[in-house]
Amino acid sequence: MQYLKVTNLTKSYTDKILVDHVDFTITKNQKIALIAKNGAGKTTLLKLLMKEIDLTDGEIDRRKDIKI
Repeated sequence: MQYLKVTNLTKSYTDKILVDHVDFTITKNQKIALIAKNGAGKTTLLKLLMKEIDLTDGEIDRRKDIKI
């Protein structure tokens, strides 16, 4: 069962690209971790998934009953 699918996700501010063409899928019973250097875009990615900020390009498909 697929909970979240991210396709070609991109977020940029002016000339700075924070999230660049990200693709992933999260399914039932899958455990994930988000690990990267400071300033790599982890918080931006989570804000995109929560729809707190608008994406520049790409698509986010998630089940309606999912809470992030």
